[in-house]
Amino acid sequence: MVIPGGRFREVYYWDTYWIIKGLLICHMFDTAKGMLLNFFNLVQNLGHIPNGTRKYYIGRSQPPLMTMMVEEYLTRTGDFAFVKENIHHLDAEMTFWYNSRRVRVYAKDKAFIVYRYYSAIPLPRPESYREDKITASGEHTEVGVNMRYISIRSAAESGWDFSTRWLIFQGENLGTLNDCATMFIIPVDLNAFMHYNYKLLTDWHARIGNTKYVQLYNERAQYQQFLLDELFWNPTSGIWLDYDAFHERPRDYFYLSNFVPLWTKSYTKDADTMLIKLSQYIDQYHFENFQGGFPTSVYTTTEQWDYPNSWPPLQVFLIQGLGKMDTPVASKMAKDYATLWVHSNYQGFIQFDSMFEKYDCMRPGEIGGSGEYKAQEGFGWTNAIVLELLEQYPDIPCISKY
Repeated sequence: MVIPGGRFREVYYWDTYWIIKGLLICHMFDTAKGMLLNFFNLVQNLGHIPNGTRKYYIGRSQPPLMTMMVEEYLTRTGDFAFVKENIHHLDAEMTFWYNSRRVRVYAKDKAFIVYRYYSAIPLPRPESYREDKITASGEHTEVGVNMRYISIRSAAESGWDFSTRWLIFQGENLGTLNDCATMFIIPVDLNAFMHYNYKLLTDWHARIGNTKYVQLYNERAQYQQFLLDELFWNPTSGIWLDYDAFHERPRDYFYLSNFVPLWTKSYTKDADTMLIKLSQYIDQYHFENFQGGFPTSVYTTTEQWDYPNSWPPLQVFLIQGLGKMDTPVASKMAKDYATLWVHSNYQGFIQFDSMFEKYDCMRPGEIGGSGEYKAQEGFGWTNAIVLELLEQYPDIPCISKY
């Protein structure tokens, strides 16, 4: 197995997506296949893929990217027999999310069934027991304490532990972890991931000839697209937004996760129309000021998934999302952003002789900060994403001058 690095000495779910991509780029096909088989075993024995491969992570997962990992393996190897032999494990994971992570919400006088991150264990996280006990100590009822624990665990399931993205204080994304309310926040990225998973499974079951599953996944994919158009897309802001199920309104705040439907191609408008809106949104936040990468949010806090931290996976959602639009303007934006990110990573490597899990968006190459632990060296997804961008854009200007 290949692990993220630093303090992370076991397999972590969504990190593995990029690690597998890096292995495949390096032609380490057997290693990548072995990691997939290990994930299939987890689903077979646990019913889901946990946050990481420690026993105390059972009961919470992370962004559901296993089907996309298989897509990457298939693209590089052409081994559809492997997909056919193991597709029931992918079906099983989809069943887990379908049965345990959906909730009904209301908007525009309509009801919608949506996916959310939700780990329904009303206890502190074992790996951060003391911290969670302190966070929940401000609650005065057992219900309040339990809801806080569930929301903290659910935020960890998102991979974004922690961020203002999961806070609700006086109706806004304010406060501290005492105001963590993940269970009420409907994430656009998760619903886009599920849309893409359903599209992949529709295609693969069609190749196999499983008519029943083709109909099932096609209907689910269509419904996810409906949600992304009707509930998450905000025509006023010109971007997709998370939804506040408690206050029944969009959360009109900047997070790089807002761009994930671009990466999953979960939109029905033509690319040129979309690009006009997205460019206006990008201009509104003055992306030209961010020379170290793009910030996770524009809200300065002590949490690591906020400003000024730039996380590698989120850069890819934007860069590759623009690239997939396949228009000259979007393609140029994607290449420019890829160049900026590679150069920032290179500067950090030259200065510190290392790669990091996150960077500072205002200081190219500088390590990111904040959060529950010191920023880690390594780092699995950082290395893989640089490899991927260099493969995708082999004519990135020579970095030696930087």
